Amino acid sequence: MTDLLITATSIELRDASGTTLSTFDYFQPAGELVAGLSTAFGSAPISEHFEGGSEVPPGTNYIWGDILPTGPESPTPWDGDFVLVDGVPGGTSPHEPNTWVKVSSSAVNGVHISTVDGIAVGDDAAEIAARHPDTARPQGSRFDIFVGLVPLPPLDSLSELTFSVWLIAADPLGPITEFRSPSPNWGV
Repeated sequence: MTDLLITATSIELRDASGTTLSTFDYFQPAGELVAGLSTAFGSAPISEHFEGGSEVPPGTNYIWGDILPTGPESPTPWDGDFVLVDGVPGGTSPHEPNTWVKVSSSAVNGVHISTVDGIAVGDDAAEIAARHPDTARPQGSRFDIFVGLVPLPPLDSLSELTFSVWLIAADPLGPITEFRSPSPNWGV
């Protein structure tokens, strides 16, 4: 079985022994990530263009695994087990990535997907929050936990900027239901 390790800076494909086979970052052209992920998952994605919305530019979702329609509040019309989001225009390093991922399943086509400390969708949110108390935050009816923080250089008057992996539990007492990376925190 192969694994995808999702961090705030990269996506690593690893073999069963843990050896890194390939690494992609969020600043590479989306086509390179789509090709690498298609090889890892053993299939091409479904691609869906979206018009964008509040804080989300227009772009394309590349979806592997099950495809689910999103609610009317979402700027992207389709969701799935593993989504690579390619926004337009592309970003500039090191603060604005070209792409980001949204993971809603612990595996796609036999490829296990996790983040730092082996965290995967379905893991207990309360246990993870206990390991990361400084970055665990209730948000209304859901629970957010930020892991794998990576500092970024200051930008204009903003300092203490980071990218992280954003874990989301729809129910604070339930499992992690999705995670996204990279998740920017501009200290706001």
